[in-house]
Amino acid sequence: MDRKHSGGRDFGHEELDWEAFWNEHEASIKQALAEEMQAYFNLFSSSSYTPERRQENLEGKIQKEKAFVKLLLPKLKELLGKSKKVLMLVDVDETIGGGYHDKEQKFHTIVRPAFLAILNQIQPFRAAGKIEIGLLTTRGIPKEQLDDPANLQKIKSFIHPDHIYSTRKYRSDGDSSEEVEEIGKSEDSVLRTGLTEADYREFPNVGSVVKLKALQDIKKGNPEVAILVLDDDRYTPYLDEHKDLHGVKVGDDATFWVR
Repeated sequence: MDRKHSGGRDFGHEELDWEAFWNEHEASIKQALAEEMQAYFNLFSSSSYTPERRQENLEGKIQKEKAFVKLLLPKLKELLGKSKKVLMLVDVDETIGGGYHDKEQKFHTIVRPAFLAILNQIQPFRAAGKIEIGLLTTRGIPKEQLDDPANLQKIKSFIHPDHIYSTRKYRSDGDSSEEVEEIGKSEDSVLRTGLTEADYREFPNVGSVVKLKALQDIKKGNPEVAILVLDDDRYTPYLDEHKDLHGVKVGDDATFWVR
């Protein structure tokens, strides 16, 4: 179904074509990224970040922004084209941004410009009730950081207040691969069927366990919604699409690191 921008232009799923999107937004993404990184580099001595090193760092990040767009937009286009409603849950660190401490030890977050551009691009779908966006993060105080201009305030207006999830309330008590296997064999599993012991050993870390436990609860509370999880953790390819749980893994070629 086509939607309208506020300016009256037809809006359809073709506007989620990743190549067309990148061609349209590349220059503004580069400019925003350069400004964010300049503010970061200014905290350090010129001997630490020479002009050559700064340019090399920026060029590498631009390529990662493009890879990020290529990963996310096709999946969004697919789900928005076939699902009644989508809940997109995003991890923060290394996925949609990265954090650092300034000289006074105040914590800052850089939100990657490509993600901000995508949020603006899908705004008509949000207005039409087709998609809600939330956080699924290991950070302990995401709600507070959404109010903080130094952290996540840039994305606050896009984030649904009912879908801000910190995994700090969940615990991993034993061997992570065994816990993941228990989750996989449970009645309310969020993992696809047919996984082997070798598969379970692919993601034996506490971050995977607590996020899978959180997703079990989130899916119970949103049974009729297609859930899309965007994360750099390795559990995402194993989510059960037959239960309308979809994962996009942000690999090394697309992760966001401040340094």
